[in-house]
Amino acid sequence: MRTAIVQLIDTLPPIQDMKKHLEKKVVVGTNKPKLKDMDLSILPAAWSILRWCVASCTAHLQELTEKEDQVQNIGSQWRQFRFMVGAPDKEAKFKHALEQETHGDSNAKNYPTLYAFHGSPLRNWHSIIRHGLWYKTVAHGRAYGDGK
Repeated sequence: MRTAIVQLIDTLPPIQDMKKHLEKKVVVGTNKPKLKDMDLSILPAAWSILRWCVASCTAHLQELTEKEDQVQNIGSQWRQFRFMVGAPDKEAKFKHALEQETHGDSNAKNYPTLYAFHGSPLRNWHSIIRHGLWYKTVAHGRAYGDGK
């Protein structure tokens, strides 16, 4: 099953090409471009998988285009992204707290982002991305607490 899904996803055009297609200017009174019309050789199942991935995920993936946002010493051939999972109100609360903390701290103003790596096994990431981290049961540790 996984192999079939990967094969379908591999038939999809690059994101940049899809974006260009969707941003095409349209004549007033005509329909907006649809991805499925972009390449008729792509199976409808591939577009359905893409639709499910986009529609069912509350995570936000943002390309980092500003040098100050990027992790340094990574080759320019690599694109960097910020991955955010969580409710918009929690994100706003976090941003507000970050602003409060950096207000009087010159070091925090220079380095306002903490880069962290989560050690969950790959098999758990789908659930983490879809639902966030759950704190009801401890399955694999939490050496430093719940992370709240």
